[in-house]
Amino acid sequence: MEAAVKAVGENKAKNQHMHIGPKAHIIHYPVAGQTLVNFAAFAADPGEWHDTENMVAPATRKDVEDVFTDWNLTVRTLASLLPDQLNKWALFDTFDHPAPYYASGRTCIAGDAAHAASPHHGAGACMGVEDALCLSTVIEKALAGWREGKITRGEALSMAFKSFDTVRRERSQWLVNSSRTVCDIYQWADPTTGSDPEKCFAEIKWRSHRIWHFDYDKMLVEACEDYSRRLKTSGSPQAFS
Repeated sequence: MEAAVKAVGENKAKNQHMHIGPKAHIIHYPVAGQTLVNFAAFAADPGEWHDTENMVAPATRKDVEDVFTDWNLTVRTLASLLPDQLNKWALFDTFDHPAPYYASGRTCIAGDAAHAASPHHGAGACMGVEDALCLSTVIEKALAGWREGKITRGEALSMAFKSFDTVRRERSQWLVNSSRTVCDIYQWADPTTGSDPEKCFAEIKWRSHRIWHFDYDKMLVEACEDYSRRLKTSGSPQAFS
């Protein structure tokens, strides 16, 4: 942090900032009680990732400096403060191969297993927490009915998982798509925003608000109502006892 403050000033060093531009972007912010600066650089790579077994590979400060050689002085200065040896990470998502469903019988996937997204919204883990809340609530409802002898446990879980799939798949798959789009916006590759900062901000704002301003209570009501409908139409004699 001391070196960063000296190089770019207190405002840049001690607050979160993002720098966007052609084919790359940077985010940096203070951590460890403002004693360190966390710095992450993202660069588009048209080539294939070289390793099918690992998502991390060695890199150097020069690799970063080469990407941002034509950027402004602040970016170049921050890049110059990086250690000589770095790591670079491959970023993958499930956009090109989305899961067609999250539930099949008594098997269910959630979180990254269902909808792995790139990190550009910073919401992948949060989406998994939403999944867990939805699953735990609808499973609790299903098992309550099973304990009352209304349905077998296997049937109860199967229907609960289908209700989870019905309620969660559209939102979580949207995140995968939007996170990739946001990266394009940051890197001036989105045709609707280009390099216009006002358009970039407006597009990112509504997408972020769709994530933040989510009605969790409504989600739980919808999941439980969907389960109740499935229970009524299950056709199992036990469901009507």
